[in-house]
Amino acid sequence: MIGARAHDQTVTQRSNTQRALRALRSPSTMLAVLRAQIALRSCHRAPWSTRLRGRVFVENGHRIELGSRVRLDGRTVPIELVSVTGPLTIGDGSFLNYGCSISAHASVTIGRNCLIGNYVLIMDNDYHDPLDHARLSVSKPIVIEDDAWIGARAIILKGVRVGRGAVVAAGAVVTKDVPARTMVAGVPATPVRTL
Repeated sequence: MIGARAHDQTVTQRSNTQRALRALRSPSTMLAVLRAQIALRSCHRAPWSTRLRGRVFVENGHRIELGSRVRLDGRTVPIELVSVTGPLTIGDGSFLNYGCSISAHASVTIGRNCLIGNYVLIMDNDYHDPLDHARLSVSKPIVIEDDAWIGARAIILKGVRVGRGAVVAAGAVVTKDVPARTMVAGVPATPVRTL
């Protein structure tokens, strides 16, 4: 059993080494890796497998962690990653498209292999109290589980959990939890079909 585990680790290390060598042969990939390391230097975790094309704005007041193989494409409009008083976590293999804005007051957790479309807003605070506009409202955590797809210009509001493999249609405003493997659309978002 121990020998099998050691063998698996060796195979994983070899594949990581092969990926790194391929990246060195591609100037555009190497540039994306270096750009990510420079732009994301204030993050608590941004592995060397992270790639950035274009620009990203990072404000790390608490904790920002990116998993391995995260890809950011801010070529048209910069991506915004803001951790005000809560952690912001993006899982392995996830992709964020241009103009995407994520802010964490309580916490925002994005799972593995998620696809976040362009101009998506993910915010766990409304940024004003309904009665006193000068005061922040109560923050509630957001969780986007593994393999979720968030369409262009969708808005994910505070306290929402998007289930594993769920799809949020373009332009949807998500105010309630989305069940796993369900497509939601509309304002406010409602289930359209099961996937």
